[in-house]
Amino acid sequence: MDVESPNPNCEQAKIYLNQKRYVESDILDNLIERKLILQERQTNNIVFPMYDESNNCIGAELQGVTPKRFKGIKEGSKYGYGFNVRFSNDNTYDYALFFESAIDLISFMEYKKNIENKSLEKCILISMAGLKLNIVKHIMQAFECGKVVLCVDNDSAGQKFKGDIERANIAYIDCPPDAKFKDWNEQLSAVKRRSVPVGRLLARGIASGDSRSANVLIKMTTNLCKHQMKYTKFDDR
Repeated sequence: MDVESPNPNCEQAKIYLNQKRYVESDILDNLIERKLILQERQTNNIVFPMYDESNNCIGAELQGVTPKRFKGIKEGSKYGYGFNVRFSNDNTYDYALFFESAIDLISFMEYKKNIENKSLEKCILISMAGLKLNIVKHIMQAFECGKVVLCVDNDSAGQKFKGDIERANIAYIDCPPDAKFKDWNEQLSAVKRRSVPVGRLLARGIASGDSRSANVLIKMTTNLCKHQMKYTKFDDR
């Protein structure tokens, strides 16, 4: 499937996802480079392409960035698939993580990488663009996946979907955001709003001539970077 008239720089997509959704530029740049985030030239809508197990583009999830925002699926998208991001060198996956939207998926990626300092190796992350049992069933068959992980919203619809999964006799691991947050983007946004960027503090210290504060911040940053990457583990339900 061709995505019509993509804008090569994805500027509006980056502005929206970074400033409105609090996703860091390093995550966005990586996804744009991998052609997992596109932007329509005429509308500036964000396009999250869907790729099948043979890496063919077979559809897209859409996110509007205008004042009249919307979510949707591109017409003609293939049944049973969703926007997905893969972390595997051999195309096998221990875990298949399912989300209600592409933005929740990307927010979870950042939360694990930049906040919890954990790896998602051997995971495939899938947006259902809603709550769709058929996508869970199809993805588990189409890709070499191990266990189902549900990362859906903390609301009544999310709870009902877990019931649907259980009634379909699908074993799953529950991985919701913290109880006080509705979804993974809300959790990421809350954490980011509470934090003060180290780089901004460092720049202020250097600009003001406060070398002691700048040196402390440099030491803090260096120590953080020395932590080894931890692999994400999920507790079985």
